[in-house]
Amino acid sequence: MLGMDHTDTAFHDHLQSALYRHGLTLLRHGVSVILEDGLWTSAERKEKFAGARDCGALIDLHIFEVPFDTLRARLGLRNREAATGAYPMTDEQLRWAWDLFQAPSTEELAAVDFCAVHPGGLDDVPSR
Repeated sequence: MLGMDHTDTAFHDHLQSALYRHGLTLLRHGVSVILEDGLWTSAERKEKFAGARDCGALIDLHIFEVPFDTLRARLGLRNREAATGAYPMTDEQLRWAWDLFQAPSTEELAAVDFCAVHPGGLDDVPSR
């Protein structure tokens, strides 16, 4: 990986900003971009959707509705396996992230070109 500690929030913020700017450049050139970070709150989605629209991009939104207990079980398995580069997230951190997330509103859903809800996570993602 990049060799940075997962707790280095300054590096994370800098990297996320640089990748987002790069993503906008790609969109302006007609390349599809997947954002999987920074879409947890309505304000973040509003900002990212506006940036995409300014670049002339279509917006596909995929929502993964996975129950908290399922996430906790998956996290426990990931932590036990201790794969290289995997962030050892605690139950408290998972709860914080769970509480931070704001489900998209009806207005947000109406603002995208395509929306799919995946109730089990990655197992049911359709090809497009």
